[in-house]
Amino acid sequence: MPYIDCSGAQPAAQAPLPAACQPGTPVSASTVIMILGDSITGAGQSGAPDPYPAKLQRLLGSEFFVMNFGCGYATMQNTTNAYASSPQWTAVHSAQLGPSPSFICIIQLGSNDAQAQFWNPAGYKSAYLEMISALKKQAPQARVVLSIPPPLGMDGACAQMSKQAIDQELPRIITEISHEAGLEDPIKTNEAFQGENLAALLPDGCHPADAGHSKIAQAFKTHLLYGR
Repeated sequence: MPYIDCSGAQPAAQAPLPAACQPGTPVSASTVIMILGDSITGAGQSGAPDPYPAKLQRLLGSEFFVMNFGCGYATMQNTTNAYASSPQWTAVHSAQLGPSPSFICIIQLGSNDAQAQFWNPAGYKSAYLEMISALKKQAPQARVVLSIPPPLGMDGACAQMSKQAIDQELPRIITEISHEAGLEDPIKTNEAFQGENLAALLPDGCHPADAGHSKIAQAFKTHLLYGR
């Protein structure tokens, strides 16, 4: 079954990605799904050997080809770990994306932006809209979908992330960004964790355990196939 892991460590610590990670490479699947994210997305970056993009591939089947472009430590904003400076973004943004197969690009970034040293709502929103604009200019026919990251298990976890920023501000801002960019409503990944034992699903406060990755994969599948 198609699936390729193109994820890696923080942006400045990587070599260029292999040719197999070029989204424009011909594939047999009818739809290619490119998932852009941080270490929550990246295989192995969160200590999870079976991350949600791999689980999503199995849920969707062979008509879809999931590509994992997670990058550890990545931020949306222009920091020293900006996703826009990563090999993952270079591969996605430089690819020649034609009308066939169809392309879905999912972006889930914001958890690292919510660190106390980085959090700037206006700067985050501006950088996000800039990335969306670049993708839409590159591939006007692509379906671009935003995802609200999982909640934070405890305030200050994972390099001083803000629980208020992640749990309250990011959902509102990402929804605003989706509407301003003319996109569909975002994937409400955060809601998949409501009422659950966050200590079990997010052992270090921000990175999902295997059960947490399963919840994200199911939320993605439900949204992509049924729009909810």
